[in-house]
Amino acid sequence: MANARIRNWDNQASWDASAYFATDESAYSNARRLAASILDSRFAATAGDTFTGAVIFQDAITIQTANGIDLTPGSDIDVDLLTVNVTGGPKNWWDESEDAFRWNTYLYCTGVRTEIATGNVTTDIEPIVTDGSSIARVRFFRNTNTSGSVEFDIKAGDGSTNNMHTLSSTGVIFNEQGQDIDLRIESNDEVYMFFLDAGNNRIGIQENNPSGALHVNQSGSSRSVPALYLEQADISEEFIRLRGSAASGVLTQSIVAEADVTTATRAGFIKAYVQDDGNQITDQAYFVAIYTLA
Repeated sequence: MANARIRNWDNQASWDASAYFATDESAYSNARRLAASILDSRFAATAGDTFTGAVIFQDAITIQTANGIDLTPGSDIDVDLLTVNVTGGPKNWWDESEDAFRWNTYLYCTGVRTEIATGNVTTDIEPIVTDGSSIARVRFFRNTNTSGSVEFDIKAGDGSTNNMHTLSSTGVIFNEQGQDIDLRIESNDEVYMFFLDAGNNRIGIQENNPSGALHVNQSGSSRSVPALYLEQADISEEFIRLRGSAASGVLTQSIVAEADVTTATRAGFIKAYVQDDGNQITDQAYFVAIYTLA
């Protein structure tokens, strides 16, 4: 510290800082003596000035530099470079051992952006729970009680502001731009427990190549469950409502009038289980006849 020189901002005069320091006092005391001796002045460090030990600056500090601020404690030295202390301990600091900037309280900002010139970009949000059992939670919420929505949007990635997917407090929208983007939900045993085939406008249940608008495939050979289970609580309504179109004399429509059929040949049966909570029909499996028409 003895070689450092301080220049008064007003009259550009400079002093040898060693004149204000006693070798038998702590760096803190020396710094206070220096500050007291030149109180109410403004200072500018000259090129090559070096400050060592604990230096305390009070009131406003302005750093004017065209090249930025380089804090270099030395190679592989575990030292916290920048620490903002308040009552109770540091709140914001650069942790050299973790190679990361740390906050112990809220971070308020208008935007966060991660950008590199080429290659993949990964931004991790990693709540770390040190005890290994408490909940690690990431939340999105408004800091005031308003009626506005809270949204998490995934943009199209084409330079536009179009939303591809939106998760909000009012609902969830997937593939809002109507592109060929599939949706897959896994279960414990099924990779395609739910599959939305966006390109073909189809949905598969346990099926990754649905053959219809809705394709239910009970793919487990030993699960002892039906492919489709319908339960109707409104006893005045039907289980299934079928809507199609019949045409006179046509036997290939989705609906065929009996008057148009000359010959109906029974080809087999389809198994269906019926459970009657009114106890008028025995609860058991029944067989529904199927026919070919001519």
